[in-house]
Amino acid sequence: MIRIGKAGRLMQNYYDISIGDISIVIKKREKAEFVYRCKSRNKDGFIFVTDGLGTFENAEGCSQLQKNSLLILSKGEQYSVLASNDEFEYITTAFDISPDNAFNTIGLPTLIQLTEHPHFVKQIEWLLKLWDERSPLYVLKTKIQLGQLILDLFHLNTINTEDIPRENRILPAINYIHRFYDQKISVTELAGLCKLSVSHFRRVFKDKTGFTPLQYKESVRIYWAKQLLFSKLFTISEIAAKLGYYDIYHFSKDFKKNTQLSPKQYMQIHTEKRS
Repeated sequence: MIRIGKAGRLMQNYYDISIGDISIVIKKREKAEFVYRCKSRNKDGFIFVTDGLGTFENAEGCSQLQKNSLLILSKGEQYSVLASNDEFEYITTAFDISPDNAFNTIGLPTLIQLTEHPHFVKQIEWLLKLWDERSPLYVLKTKIQLGQLILDLFHLNTINTEDIPRENRILPAINYIHRFYDQKISVTELAGLCKLSVSHFRRVFKDKTGFTPLQYKESVRIYWAKQLLFSKLFTISEIAAKLGYYDIYHFSKDFKKNTQLSPKQYMQIHTEKRS
């Protein structure tokens, strides 16, 4: 169950979204001038272009597809995908999500270009890896990853600093860190999101949170490390990769610095507490 909050000026709406059966997560390569016409899609899902150019057509019109284009498709939708003169490679998924028309309910557009958002590209590749490896509990792991992807896409689509009161102008940076904690983030990038100078942003951020921006990012990373270790659904190497670490050594070093325990010790202690 994913709980998504959609904020407005006077009220806040919440939507509970559940991911049900996952039918397929697969990477395909089609020949040049490939054409696929869907009269009525039988499940919700994504099509993520990994190589090639093409065109997407639905009732709303025609859009160009290129590498890192993401199509978000709802059950019952009618559409066509046409490849150009080159081969066309993509990752496609099909799954049940409730309530009906959930993507429209939370305001996700049909087409998002992810070239400037490598975090999402990595998430989709990880989704495919989880499904292909068929490791223990792979369906549950895939659902967790899929839920995180949908939540992050929702947040990406709702970034807007114009309506944020001046005293809360670091909120875009806070939200960005919570979405992209597994990526390299610069203070300049965060300050730009908040439309503040770097020096002013540093002062305001430390005043409001008690952390520097990079300390805050590390605290978020360690928080999610604890959650994943506690779940026992992933190996330590899988967790390190999900959190954006180059290897287990650097993950273990950061984790121990913040908790005084190694990831393995943390997992063992909490396993004993539950038994």
